[in-house]
Amino acid sequence: NGTKAQRGFLDRFLLGREQARTLGNRLAEDLERITNEPEEGQVSNNQIVAALALAKLNVAPAIVISIPFGRDNHQDSDLRIEAADTVSGVGQISELWRELKTAGIQDRVTFAMLNVFGRRLNRNRRGGRDHNRHQGVMVAFGAGINGGVYGGVNGNGQARNINPNSGRSVNSGGISPEQTLMSAGKSLAAAMGHEPALIDYRIQGGRLVRGFVNA
Repeated sequence: NGTKAQRGFLDRFLLGREQARTLGNRLAEDLERITNEPEEGQVSNNQIVAALALAKLNVAPAIVISIPFGRDNHQDSDLRIEAADTVSGVGQISELWRELKTAGIQDRVTFAMLNVFGRRLNRNRRGGRDHNRHQGVMVAFGAGINGGVYGGVNGNGQARNINPNSGRSVNSGGISPEQTLMSAGKSLAAAMGHEPALIDYRIQGGRLVRGFVNA
């Protein structure tokens, strides 16, 4: 005996519950692959399984995972941690790419990992590496990104200037080393399809590296 508006409200509520149930079932199926946490020193891909499940359901604009790459290695005297993390970190990125391709969503997901500072090439007195504030690294892939190496470092491990069109490292002109962090952010945002005016508003300084963007 309800009104049309009341029936409409109930229909919307029931549809919402059905959608939630469907999403929950699909999420449960994907998360069944999560295993017990590994022992100390072993690599776990559980976070990749969880991230993939969320990406397939398209329920979040950004998903954060943690991939160690050497961590705080001031005192990593034999660079053992750095070596182990590099091997396992690259392996996890490769595993993420394989999972994205298997799920058929590799063109819907953009991956980026950014370090705001690097490590010195030479080792300190304790055998590890100190901070290198003159250089940083971003690894990224996605449908909007042209694969390749952009920028570079000199013999002292310091960032070089970047040609804003090709992305090649140059001795002078273009994007200065002090502007490379902002430029990386702007280039990544452009590759993800954000409007230039919004990018310039949110990221002050730096320039777009056009060769990086697969427009």
